[in-house]
Amino acid sequence: MFGSSSSFGAKPSIFGSTTTTTTTTNPNAEDIAVSGPINIPNRKTVYQRSIKVEGSPDDTVQVLRFSPNPNEKPLLAAGSWDGVVRVWMVNDNGQCEGKAQQNIPAPILDLSWTDDGTKIFIAAGDKEVRLWDLASNQVAVVGTHDGPVKTCHWIKGNNYSCLMTGSWDKTLRFWDMRQLPTQSSLANITLPERVYCADVLYPMAAVGLANRHIKVYNLENGPQEVKNIESQLKFQHRCVSIFKDKTNSMPCGFAVGSIEGQFFFLHEGKQKNTVKNTVFYHWDDGS
Repeated sequence: MFGSSSSFGAKPSIFGSTTTTTTTTNPNAEDIAVSGPINIPNRKTVYQRSIKVEGSPDDTVQVLRFSPNPNEKPLLAAGSWDGVVRVWMVNDNGQCEGKAQQNIPAPILDLSWTDDGTKIFIAAGDKEVRLWDLASNQVAVVGTHDGPVKTCHWIKGNNYSCLMTGSWDKTLRFWDMRQLPTQSSLANITLPERVYCADVLYPMAAVGLANRHIKVYNLENGPQEVKNIESQLKFQHRCVSIFKDKTNSMPCGFAVGSIEGQFFFLHEGKQKNTVKNTVFYHWDDGS
């Protein structure tokens, strides 16, 4: 499934010379810290450019995801703690038109579109992962955990496709969608702590844990851990987002945000395997 090899064989990592896991603890040598407020655009100006989405959720919005199909008008999916997934079409003038919604008997914790933009994976607090087919409006359970499922990401690799899910049961699981309706797990990785956030930009995955560590995986021919990094952030991680190298469009690092209103960047050095971090703080002035 994960390529020509029958197992997750050793392969040079794009994040280093080997696939050996390295651990970084609060690297300081090349850190850049900003200890003052960052210039934020005037709030009134931002609001004047914004458009309210009609039919918004009745409870906390947990996740927002735009459809990936560039040839169609973008669809915006929202999952919230009221157990409803809502989908809007974003028109050329920015107005949002409600298109579909699906009720799930649990808080929605994450969403992920399939690469063709026709289906949505739903991670929920009832320990189940579902696949919603927008055309038929059918919903099927495609994976389960022993705890709430916090993250889900559809992986479209060069030689395989699968679903990655992370849970508060301290596992990262990979699901084969070719075996539906049978739930088929390709891999099950046991983690030291609960999964709080994750992101995938093939061939890289970054997973933030409850112990403030971030695990980085190379997904070529199956998941291989290549880094284990202790975050500089002092409080719970809220989100992680991988970014690309503008010269070759390959993933080259990620940003992590926390509940304290702080985030940092980690960038893989091009010439040597070093870590650079930039820490930003944002204070609300109440305006």
